[in-house]
Amino acid sequence: MNRFSNKVFDVAFCGTTDGTNIQQWGWLDNDCQKWQFLTTTDGWLRIVNKNSGKVAAAPDPCQQPGASIELLTWTGTACQQFRLQPVGGVMLVNANSGKALDVAVCNGTGGAAIQQSARGSVSAMDVHTYGQCILHCD
Repeated sequence: MNRFSNKVFDVAFCGTTDGTNIQQWGWLDNDCQKWQFLTTTDGWLRIVNKNSGKVAAAPDPCQQPGASIELLTWTGTACQQFRLQPVGGVMLVNANSGKALDVAVCNGTGGAAIQQSARGSVSAMDVHTYGQCILHCD
């Protein structure tokens, strides 16, 4: 949940196809907004959507700052893996790009894209679990 907007990570229009955008949206208590962090290897995680079973991922080639995070079928690539990086709060850092998840231009409106940004420009997140993960952005 974004502390400033009180919105959560959401799969746009509850989509289930590869390439569907991940955005922030008001809490609707549906499975499109519920996520699990599952370990992969060496401390990396995949972020799995409860509705689709697909993962949050930076689009290939996944190096671009500002690239919107998408829903994709799990293939195990580094573009689909993240690490919780403690920095006071926590940053979710992509294994391939080294960039952190962020809300586009600190936008508080529903539908604002979740993107990856250079780590120096991202505020920390607090990650709280309530059965499923709900993310809090500083």
